[in-house]
Amino acid sequence: MHNNINTLKDIIESLGLSENAQGQVNRVLKKVEKDIIRLNFKVNRSDKDREIAINLLNKSIEDLESKQFQLAKANELLSKQKNEIEQKNTELLEQKDLVESQSLVLKEHFSKLETSYRELKQFSYIASHDLKSPLRSIAGF
Repeated sequence: MHNNINTLKDIIESLGLSENAQGQVNRVLKKVEKDIIRLNFKVNRSDKDREIAINLLNKSIEDLESKQFQLAKANELLSKQKNEIEQKNTELLEQKDLVESQSLVLKEHFSKLETSYRELKQFSYIASHDLKSPLRSIAGF
């Protein structure tokens, strides 16, 4: 860039312009040179900002992919646990049905046992009464 400006200055001097005209041209060239430097700085800064933004986006994408992978693993684990829970629930329901049916059988047996106990009690009362009668007769003699 400096070589181009120096070449322009040499060309202007070779044109044979008056010092006043050369001064004006030199001022314009200096202004153009400053504008070029400023624009180059902005371009370089924009390039660096773009690189930073790209790096940040790539890192964000990597993080998101990592999180997505972790979520997939967690979903898989939850799915397995859900299946295990459903299987245990099924087993528990089967056990509950078995307990309920056994409870009904126990109630039925208990009812039969109570009936049997009442009959046995009544039989023992009658047998006791019937056995006491001959003893009273003998005791009366």
